[in-house]
Amino acid sequence: ALDAARGADEAVGAARGARGGAQAETLTLAGVAHRLPGFEMRTITFTKQAPEEVAALRAAFNGGARRDFLTDLGTRRADELRAAGMSEADIARIAGGRLPQGYQVHHIRPLDGGGGNDVSNLVLIRGNPEHALLTNHQNALTRDMLPGETRRLEWPVPSRPSAVIPDGPGNAAVPVSGGG
Repeated sequence: ALDAARGADEAVGAARGARGGAQAETLTLAGVAHRLPGFEMRTITFTKQAPEEVAALRAAFNGGARRDFLTDLGTRRADELRAAGMSEADIARIAGGRLPQGYQVHHIRPLDGGGGNDVSNLVLIRGNPEHALLTNHQNALTRDMLPGETRRLEWPVPSRPSAVIPDGPGNAAVPVSGGG
């Protein structure tokens, strides 16, 4: 199972490395369709993890992996954060291992679907609406799955390497008139 999860994480990492002409995805939140630039749908094999496995990964994430990711991001990729519109105060906060207001660290492949806490599976993302859109999509697809159950799912992944979402002006999620 661990080898399968590593392979899945490598596939997500490869998806993050894809560049080019993917169209923005449309996801729904509270009945409103939003265009989500910078994401594309990829078919993944999602195996629901046992709650105790997810709890252990979440504890490791909360116990230091999130802080380590943020510290690295704020010190080594400050230019990318500036390009995304982060203030110098936000960048200093991130370099100190803390989240800027309104942001979360997102697992591209969720912990309950075989994802891990490695840097290639993490991205700093605005909480509303981007993270809420992704979480809503995940919950809609997986809420009735039992541990050990596997499905092939269409999953939104970043279409280009980026440490922060949205990664610049004009790349934020926007409501779509007419429901999609």
